[in-house]
Amino acid sequence: MLLKNVEIKSETLSYWMEHNFPKSDLFFFTKEDESIIEGLGPNVMAIPVKEFLSDSFFNDFNTLNIYQLWQVNRQEAAFACVAHPGAIALVDSSLRKRIFQIQKKLNRGLLFEWKIIEPFLDGNGMESLLEMLAPYVFEYESVQYLALQADLWAELPLEFKQAFLVRMAGQFIDDVDISETQLNEFRMAYPHLSPYINTFSAANGPNCLAAVLAAVAGESAETEWLISKWAGGYVFENALKANGYFNVEGGSENLLPGDVFVWKDSNGIQHAAYHLRNGFFFNKHGQMFINPWQIITKEKLIDVWGEDGLYVYRQELLHKNKSEKGIRINEDEQIRETVQEV
Repeated sequence: MLLKNVEIKSETLSYWMEHNFPKSDLFFFTKEDESIIEGLGPNVMAIPVKEFLSDSFFNDFNTLNIYQLWQVNRQEAAFACVAHPGAIALVDSSLRKRIFQIQKKLNRGLLFEWKIIEPFLDGNGMESLLEMLAPYVFEYESVQYLALQADLWAELPLEFKQAFLVRMAGQFIDDVDISETQLNEFRMAYPHLSPYINTFSAANGPNCLAAVLAAVAGESAETEWLISKWAGGYVFENALKANGYFNVEGGSENLLPGDVFVWKDSNGIQHAAYHLRNGFFFNKHGQMFINPWQIITKEKLIDVWGEDGLYVYRQELLHKNKSEKGIRINEDEQIRETVQEV
């Protein structure tokens, strides 16, 4: 299946449905709402938020990404509650809606405006589907939402899941003016990246830095191993050095194939992308499974990430080759001039 020149493979879509949604529920509560936790029943583990965020057992990559935990209001959230997937369904309707409203207030993920869900309700079986969704619909600040909980996801029809995921994935694809011929040319020029160009990852975790490291490592490296990892700033910077990259002043206006864009702020490296040629970059905007590996333009990158804190890194070998080529040209010109004088 193609969406805007980006392929969603059938096996990838199947993996998403089976593996990339939580098997347990996760709720956050403020200190003031602590008493509500008891209403979830006995099958709940309440953990102080700071402990939860540092606990790699509960806060794994899937949990982090599917709930988009980086958006949770950590100043307000005091407790994280890992709950059995059936717990929320047994809660009184009014309390359940109150719990969902707290999640929205604290900016937990997996809460979707109802207008996003409505297009999937047309056709046969709509009444039974509405009945299934009803316990998870709530209102917050005059807007209706659906809380996509673990037990609900497990029960939803296959067709709904597929359509929903395709719609979500489509929202993370950049609109890029690039032809299939151009894409194939890039695949031929960069065979180690060819299987990944304009595709989606099956799992959560692979990020922009790993994508760039796989690109700069070249054909001699194990691309699948590199590109499927999550890479941090320390790993990234050391790998750039190991591959002979150095910072180039003003390089963004005179790009060479193989150059790397890196965005930094006071917290470290925020993003990176690999220049293929002619202003086209191999890029991955995030570490979620619905962030594709996509060829996008320099202009698109600047639109998203801006120019503040942008650095350009260039491989020393390419820099040397360029210099040596210039020397050879000058030498050839001198030889021709000498011959003419003779």
